[in-house]
Amino acid sequence: MSFQDWNEIKWDKRGENNKTDKDYMNKQMRNGNIIQKLKSNSDNKNKINVVTNIKKIENEEDTFKHRIVGSEVGKRIAQTRCEKKITQKELANAIFLPESIIKEFETGKAIYNAVVLNKIEKYLGKKLRN
Repeated sequence: MSFQDWNEIKWDKRGENNKTDKDYMNKQMRNGNIIQKLKSNSDNKNKINVVTNIKKIENEEDTFKHRIVGSEVGKRIAQTRCEKKITQKELANAIFLPESIIKEFETGKAIYNAVVLNKIEKYLGKKLRN
């Protein structure tokens, strides 16, 4: 069996030496590096800049949180809804939203969404935000 050649053969028209920038970029991304392709000009035509300090970026202390509705707005929604004698389910059906979203807004834990708040305010006929 020593006469057999078990090396992989590639049938690519471009040839083995004609690896694209895309192959190189994919390999670097798999290794955890950030890839940035430079604009081509006379000095750095088709060169690729590999930024290797991805760990520094991942370890930054910045924390980003979504803006939530707040308990004050939720209390106003619940109070206005109760004054009009409307259940959460009726309100949700009237503005074409799931009941769970109304519950989240009333508890003040929902992510701020102006479109949903506008629908609620329009249906209840009262401004609920400051």
